[in-house]
Amino acid sequence: MIDIPWYALITAIIIASGVSYLVYSKDFQKDKLWKIASILRFIGIFILVLLFFAPTITIKTNKVVKSKLLIYRDASASCDSVSLKISEKLDSLLNLKFGNRINVAAFNFAKEIVSKGNEIPNDMKQFTRFDQIIKHFKQQAKDESVTAALVISDGIMNQGQMPNFSGVKSKVPLFTIAIGDSVQYLDLMVTGCLANDQVFKENTFVVEGSFEAKQFPVGNVEIQLKEGNRIVQSKNWVPNNLNDFTKFIFEVKPSKIGWVKYSVQIKGKIVEKNSVNNSRDFWVQVVDEKKKIHLVYGKPHPDIKSLKLALESKIQNDISIYSGLNGLQSGADIYVFHGFPSNKNELNAVMNVVQKRVPIWVFVDNPVSASLLSEQLNQNIGANFNQWQEVATHVNENYGPFLLEGTESQWKSLGAVNTPLTRIALNGDFQTQLFQKWNGIQTNYPLFGSCEKEGLRSLWFFGNGIWKWRMNEGRINNESKLFDEWVSKNVLWLGASGKKQKEIQISLPNRTFLLGSEQNITVSHFDQTGLPQNKDEIEVYLIDSTGIKIQLPISKNLNKYRCIVNPKSVGNYRIRASLKANPAIYDEQIISISHSGLEQNNTTSNFDLLRQISHGNGGSFYMENNLNEIIIALSNNLIATERIVEQETSLSFIQISGVMLLLVFIFAGEWFLRKWLGKI
Repeated sequence: MIDIPWYALITAIIIASGVSYLVYSKDFQKDKLWKIASILRFIGIFILVLLFFAPTITIKTNKVVKSKLLIYRDASASCDSVSLKISEKLDSLLNLKFGNRINVAAFNFAKEIVSKGNEIPNDMKQFTRFDQIIKHFKQQAKDESVTAALVISDGIMNQGQMPNFSGVKSKVPLFTIAIGDSVQYLDLMVTGCLANDQVFKENTFVVEGSFEAKQFPVGNVEIQLKEGNRIVQSKNWVPNNLNDFTKFIFEVKPSKIGWVKYSVQIKGKIVEKNSVNNSRDFWVQVVDEKKKIHLVYGKPHPDIKSLKLALESKIQNDISIYSGLNGLQSGADIYVFHGFPSNKNELNAVMNVVQKRVPIWVFVDNPVSASLLSEQLNQNIGANFNQWQEVATHVNENYGPFLLEGTESQWKSLGAVNTPLTRIALNGDFQTQLFQKWNGIQTNYPLFGSCEKEGLRSLWFFGNGIWKWRMNEGRINNESKLFDEWVSKNVLWLGASGKKQKEIQISLPNRTFLLGSEQNITVSHFDQTGLPQNKDEIEVYLIDSTGIKIQLPISKNLNKYRCIVNPKSVGNYRIRASLKANPAIYDEQIISISHSGLEQNNTTSNFDLLRQISHGNGGSFYMENNLNEIIIALSNNLIATERIVEQETSLSFIQISGVMLLLVFIFAGEWFLRKWLGKI
């Protein structure tokens, strides 16, 4: 079949006709040979023009090929080693029965699917998706040589959608081989643990643990909360039935300053088959001072409530909320002003706070609050507070004071806030943290930022409506972690006003890593003015509990240094970053590496899902000890029979040597006729 666009044919005919007419119109009536020459010219030009449009010719041929068998092996953490042994046994039986009469395409899967021989990262082995396997299988089954497919798995699924078995069914049967044990044995597990990331040493904080007992006979279960290796509290639980769950609240008072490792453990007197899920570790930063925060409003607004909830969820401070109409209360370490100041008297009260070097967070939502910022920056801030608009936000990746949480898509999902219609460019004392985004277009206009001048820190939000962010995140994720972290970090930065900032600072995504997972960390180096810079060489080391140091390769990204941490064993590690020229300037953080993951938490095989997968795709379900029956089923499915497959090969006209030879003969023939007739 020749594939030539219709417009190519028309173009070629017009150009070939035009050229032939111009060359031969005067001689066309003289002799029949002139007509032949003009026809040769037409054909030659016609073919040349067509070649510019790359026409193709499709050739269909029948080819005898070997049958193909697809094998999918579950390489997730719950059954990687077992499925590998079954796969090796199956390979031996297939080779013994079919030899080289079949082709085998083997894949490993967990969170993703890779060809056999490729490694799946350990962090991806904590998840298993079957919807992707079904999709991949149906795509592969379009190949006419594919005769059957096998899935070797324990059926444990913890990510993705349930496979959809409706619609057009594949003609290729999909068999499943079940491994593991579907019997639910005695299993005590910690299913959840909630605690604040930061607390104050003199305060108690709450730890909420969730626990589950499966197939556990009546008896006492001991639940312990540990600080390091020291038991802080212990509680007893008597499950009411064979499958029971409960929650316990622990009130803890920290005993030391810094990052402290805590763990929740559940113990019974009967030996369990799976003990990996009996404990859960978490880290808490214990600080030694408490801040008094005053949330001052001009008029009641839901932003104030959102700020209070965020601060209470992350850091334990003394929070006071009141109207500024009756004056400011003294004694605060941080003031947050919302809709305040709005007149000259209120402005004088705020200026008095500023003169006392008390850090402030101001929502710039009226001309008076704008004049306050103008005073701080020695710059006139022009804004039209009669016109407001809704804007989304864009995170400034170059923001210097501290590392912001969340991705661009996460911030985008929080929605819009209200801001006065303003187009301002602020001077160097102001660092923009969040930019305004108008109708999906990023601008350079600030929505939120910070200022540090003569040791005094301040935060400025242009507008209001951040309550929408907290509400939307809670609606989407059933929690408001990103918003609460954002508020807490900014308040903590304000609270450190007047203190010397660390010259080197390590930022971690979290403090508990899964073994084998790669984690990106960021190191910032600040100059004497507190601005980030990357001129000096930084060294980063991973140090284990015995003091052995491993240097981590780092790369520069804008004003930050980045490196990847991938410890090879379980335990506690220190990450130390220091200046190469002056090791005394450093920062050090602690991390914990754990085996625990979703796959290890549940080791009970789900044979029902495997039965659904096989029966929904025209196959059968087998246990791992019935491999010989699988070989018989494959034989009955004519897997070793050679197939006649229709293949299509598309060739460009330029690839066909006969076309080029034809052009040579055409133009040579025309030249000969013109020579014969005396035209040349």
